[in-house]
Amino acid sequence: MTGYNYDAFSLDKYNLASADGPEVGDRAPDFDLEPHDGQARRLLDFEGERLVLKLGSMTCPLFLTRQDSMERNAQNFPNCAHAILYVREAHSGADIPAHKTLEDKRSCAALLKTELNDPRTVLVDGVERPPISPTAACPTPSTSSTATASSSSKRR
Repeated sequence: MTGYNYDAFSLDKYNLASADGPEVGDRAPDFDLEPHDGQARRLLDFEGERLVLKLGSMTCPLFLTRQDSMERNAQNFPNCAHAILYVREAHSGADIPAHKTLEDKRSCAALLKTELNDPRTVLVDGVERPPISPTAACPTPSTSSTATASSSSKRR
């Protein structure tokens, strides 16, 4: 593993004993995000009492198998904004390789939105260093401070 945008996943590269990031209820730090369609946003631009930001990718089985529960969350909590942050591929390979460019990542994010028919805004993070790291939930790769789990952040 060579940092964030690795070519292959390996569980032994993760430190599962620690997690960095804000505590539940803390205000999230604001930073620039880029939707898959290229229209720039800031984290705190979303409307709603809270933002539920689900992190995932097309090769993440945990993300893909929890779509139903995320849809129920959106229905049960209409006062919250809901979005997806498309992160690096969890299990990159022949079908969907690691992203080499931001355009590669945008294409995969667009595929996710189309395949899942998901009404949420789909954002993309960086190719080499994610902007989400200040709000990392857990766990983090031993060699970087990358978020790999979904998080909910108090916004106001």
